[in-house]
Amino acid sequence: MVTFDSEWQNSRQKAKVIVTKKEKDSDRVLEGGVFALCAKEDIKNTDGDVLVKADTIMEQKATDKDGKIFFTADLPVGGSFYVKEVKAPAGFVTTEEVKEFTFEYAGADVPEVTFEHTFENEATIFEITKSDLTTGVELDGATLTVLDKDGNEIDKWTSVKGEPHIIKRLHVGETYILREEFAPYGYLKAEEVEFTITDTAEIQKVEMKDDVPIGRIIINKKGEFLSEVSWNDMVAGAMDSIWGYVTGSLKDVTFEIYAREDIK
Repeated sequence: MVTFDSEWQNSRQKAKVIVTKKEKDSDRVLEGGVFALCAKEDIKNTDGDVLVKADTIMEQKATDKDGKIFFTADLPVGGSFYVKEVKAPAGFVTTEEVKEFTFEYAGADVPEVTFEHTFENEATIFEITKSDLTTGVELDGATLTVLDKDGNEIDKWTSVKGEPHIIKRLHVGETYILREEFAPYGYLKAEEVEFTITDTAEIQKVEMKDDVPIGRIIINKKGEFLSEVSWNDMVAGAMDSIWGYVTGSLKDVTFEIYAREDIK
């Protein structure tokens, strides 16, 4: 009798999870976005014991220079999972989008099942305006600079009336300084303004206001006051008098101030 002894081994089907990160409304890929691969529900063994609780992070990675993440966690067949963004790339708003998927058995001829998800991020947008402190009217001609916390220049421009300046991709959570290098003609240079970028896709705004120098006119109205009268001896039948005066300030005198030319 001849005996043949053989061993057969079946490889378990694997899941390949890929994340692609892009800027919204463009094909630009984004590096540095951090994503978590999580269990959507409890993962149990054949006896019903919980091995992994729901919402447990199975793996966490950041997108590479190609805007990609290739998760390597060994996921069990039949499990449900989701991918979410933990931290957005610098200059972008964190997306609240969550991608869910279930790893179902795909047949004996499929060694690996691929799940690919694309996430898009919106850039932070900051709007800066320059206006008159008193009237709120936007001003032309101010030279403005935005600096980071280390004093590095991020942007520099000259204000234009009716055209707020837009800066995109400032980093969420970072504090910046708005500095006026030169004030418009007829205005005083404003104090620096600090502002911090929040994690929102809404347009964030900061306004710097300039005050005008105040002119003071001092008017002193002077005149002569009678102080004394001295009488001399009678001459030719009449009394001769000498009037004495002093110079001093006059009160209750009304003045009017006029514009010499049009004030615009």
